[in-house]
Parts: sequence; C-alpha cells; structure tokens
Amino acid sequence: MTTLRQLYDSTCKKLAPIYGDREARWLFRTIMEHIKGWNQVELALRADKEVSDFIVGRVDDATDRLLEGEPVQYIYGDTYWHGMTLKVNPAVLIPRPETEELVDIIVKDNTKSDLKVLDVCTGSGCIAVALARSLDFPEVSGFDISDDALAVARENTSALKVDVNFFKADALNLSKVENEFDIIVSNPPYVLESEKAGIDKNVLDHEPHVALFVPMMTVLNSIKP
Repeated sequence: MTTLRQLYDSTCKKLAPIYGDREARWLFRTIMEHIKGWNQVELALRADKEVSDFIVGRVDDATDRLLEGEPVQYIYGDTYWHGMTLKVNPAVLIPRPETEELVDIIVKDNTKSDLKVLDVCTGSGCIAVALARSLDFPEVSGFDISDDALAVARENTSALKVDVNFFKADALNLSKVENEFDIIVSNPPYVLESEKAGIDKNVLDHEPHVALFVPMMTVLNSIKP
C-alpha cells in the first residue's frame, strides 16, 4: 500500500518539471481536495496514512491529464475566484487573478446603490456575478456571443444565488443598446492571431480561442482613417 506522503512525493516529482515545485504542490492539494475534500491541514495530519489503490488511480489519472496540459480547473469543472467557487469548462476562459483586481477597483470606486452594470463578453459570468455580490443592490446584465458560455454563466448565477440578466449578442456587431448603464465593464479577447506562437500550450490547446483572440479584420477595421 502507498502512504499519502509517498503519493504526494511521486505526484509532485512528475509535475514539477512542467509546473515547478510550488505549483506542483498546489496541484496535488487541489486534486486531493476534489477527491477527498481534505484541506492542507488534513493532508498533513494524514501524511503517513495509507491510501487505497482507488485513490492512487484517481490521482494518477488527474496527473496524466495535467501532464498533457489540461488545466486542473477543466478537469474538475470549477475554480475558486474572488471568494467564490465558479463552474468552468472549455467553453469559457478560466478567470484570472488580474480580473479580481478589476472587480475590486470597480467596487471601490462605485459606492452608490442601485447602479446599472453591463458586462461585455461575460464568458463564465465571473465579473457580472462578482459585481452582483459586491455592489449595493445593483442591476447587472451581461452578454456573450457563445451560447455555451452563457449556459455556464447562468449556472454560476444559479449556484451562487445572484440575479444577473444574461443575453446573447456580438460585441463587434451590437445594435443600439436601449438601456443606459452606470458601469460598462469588459474583459474581451485581447490577443492577436499573429501572437499565437507566444501563448502557453496548455492555454492554446484547451481554452476557447473565441475568448482569447481578436480577429485580424477587427484590428484592421479599428485603424481605418
């Protein structure tokens, strides 16, 4: 039988060459939290306990997927972001820490109640949901071009019990918006197609290109005289 410590050591040894020692340790903790619900303290207390072959197999399966570059957030279908657990899948980008900072700036600078907020290119709905939770009685809307992304966003509002009006629209071909908004926020596609070579392989292979890359014609149209 294998102890938890041995499983930890062997898993981190496999992952460290790709992810580095620190992230390898975090990935192991994340795997075990999803498999057994154990936090870091519980893992330490159980370090010398034996784990079943079933658990070893599940850890090995997740490790193999990580070695192929699949993000752990997609393996388990969720991510912890801005104090909440969000559902994610390959239809949406994984929310980044920098976007947490964007939300915090908006909340800090907007202390009035009943603000009307629009989230453009909402994806997982992370920004819209965070603002709905953090602002004082806001009226939040968000749109995306992807039906699959909107499905994820609606799952998140349902799971986190917040009210956001999501609808389908294309930010590049948007008809006149009837409502007025106090805040318009967006984390749109921002990488040029020509910059694909510089993108990490795990991002390029697994995250949605429609949410990452700006179509070249959009760039050309933006610089027309």
